[in-house]
Amino acid sequence: MRVLVAPDKFKGSATAAEVASAMAEGVVDAVPSAEVTVRPIADGGDGFLDAVLARVDGATVHHVDVADALGRPRRARFVLVGATAYVEAAEAVSVTHQEPTPAVALRACSRGVGELVRAALDTGVARVVVGLGGTATNDAGVGMLRALGASVLDADGQPVGPGGACLQDVAVVGTTGLDRRLGAIELVGAVDVANPLLGPAGAVRVFAPQKGADRVASDRLEEGFVHWHRTWREQTGLDLDVPGGGAAGGLGAALGGPLGARIVPGADLVLELCGITEATMVEHDLVLTGEGCFDTQSLSGKGPHAVVAAATGTGADVGLVVGGCTLPDEQVAALGVVGLRCLAAAYADPFDDPTGKVRAQTAALVAAWRRA
Repeated sequence: MRVLVAPDKFKGSATAAEVASAMAEGVVDAVPSAEVTVRPIADGGDGFLDAVLARVDGATVHHVDVADALGRPRRARFVLVGATAYVEAAEAVSVTHQEPTPAVALRACSRGVGELVRAALDTGVARVVVGLGGTATNDAGVGMLRALGASVLDADGQPVGPGGACLQDVAVVGTTGLDRRLGAIELVGAVDVANPLLGPAGAVRVFAPQKGADRVASDRLEEGFVHWHRTWREQTGLDLDVPGGGAAGGLGAALGGPLGARIVPGADLVLELCGITEATMVEHDLVLTGEGCFDTQSLSGKGPHAVVAAATGTGADVGLVVGGCTLPDEQVAALGVVGLRCLAAAYADPFDDPTGKVRAQTAALVAAWRRA
């Protein structure tokens, strides 16, 4: 029996590598003779660089001092593989770096992401891949653009302040000062969701509450995003409201619009790097994946859903072990998985020793699958 283990992180509780190791142990607990292949995954969010480092030979880590979401100094990484630099936005401006509050949601700035990109350009690479997700920012990528040389001015000709709270002050935008090296490379935005920039499914309405925004802050941010989008379209002729534009508080729109990046699903990119293909699935009897919270956002570009989709039609069965699940049973069943084990449903405190619980639930899932 051959089993592929390919989970994402349980955010705030266990890394993807830790979850994968626990799952592998659970498989062997249930079937000692099983052959287990371990491939921790990520989407564009936090853990993106770790997934690259785990599977890509010849990768080197570079460190650079950047600004975090509140402008404080932070030591962040990017990774070089040949002529490609991999940048993780959450390395600079992760939502986990500070307590989410309405004030933080309004003030958080993506400048540090631009500083990481600029540092990558300094190495002379031909391609930069920016992983988007898990950020504290809600500034439509304006901080990143300014760090790369774009001008974003108010009606008095002064640079607007940091964060989404200042987007309503934008009067003039300009790209003539953008770092010229951006035009000489391939730029890729690896997004963790497919949400657009604006509207009920957009960056603010879906994700800003997770970053501390209350109703008042969310309304202010959405108004700012609409104003920023309108100003950009009127002055440049480009539409920023594209699929994936809402990733990382609007960083997807900034990359795909002003910077001309190609926007791709981060999960698909990571699966390719990890060698998780249809051919890989065919070689296994069972594929196991999971993440900390399996919900409607999981179906919009997250790693575990990409694993399930990749296995469809290959003959491999797929099981899920998750921290929590808010999807109705019928929606889970429609994915075609052979079983789902949810820590929150099985334990009063699912995140006390989460890896031990993942191991136990994985063993139970595999045992039930073998009996079926």
